[in-house]
Amino acid sequence: VAEVDVEFDLEPVDRAAYGLVPIEVSVPPGRSVVLDLRGILTSFGLPLPYDVGLRVQSANDVPVVAERWQVTPAIDTTLIGAGGADARIVRGRQSDAEPGEVSEEDIEVAPVPAAAQPTATIGVASSRGVEVSSTRWIVPWVELGGEDGTVLVVSGPGWMQVETRLVVAGELQPPFRASIPASGIAHIVLPAEASGVAAAPIVITADQPVVAEVQVVIAGLRLTVVPAVPVIE
Repeated sequence: VAEVDVEFDLEPVDRAAYGLVPIEVSVPPGRSVVLDLRGILTSFGLPLPYDVGLRVQSANDVPVVAERWQVTPAIDTTLIGAGGADARIVRGRQSDAEPGEVSEEDIEVAPVPAAAQPTATIGVASSRGVEVSSTRWIVPWVELGGEDGTVLVVSGPGWMQVETRLVVAGELQPPFRASIPASGIAHIVLPAEASGVAAAPIVITADQPVVAEVQVVIAGLRLTVVPAVPVIE
């Protein structure tokens, strides 16, 4: 049995203000445990919105694997199925009209019940935990969504400097710089217009070991999480 401590990194929430302590979880051999992060944080009274990172550590040194799932539900059902609760379908009925000729009275319009509409998600993304931290990370390729849709998320102990550069046509571009605050999480927006390209590799450097990933949110369409790769020296 693995005795696991799960610690939260929150932005812009002060952990101490809400008494947020690590969650202790027991994982049986060959089994998995699923944690509802939203439910856990709600039980501490945390107000939305907030961004959360996780630190998972085996307290008794039994190896474990951690993975995070994010789901963005589809709210607007008019884009799926038959078009929502107010949609209508048109169905024909037997007619004496000549082929190619259909009179209006031969067309029956029937409402589509709300229960007939399928459910869907705009995006489902997963990312595994990273077992090492590093001062240098590389994202081999990522889409630049524009409209603040592509965000580099960097997590570390706090109070450190991070520099991000896109690679365009084999050349490093001018850096985006940010400071990781005491909360341990920094968000760096990667606007497409800054590079003039729709996608590019990314090089991340920090003055202390950190972990990094990129989140791409295309409003109304999808959510993607792209893990960065640590450079081990």
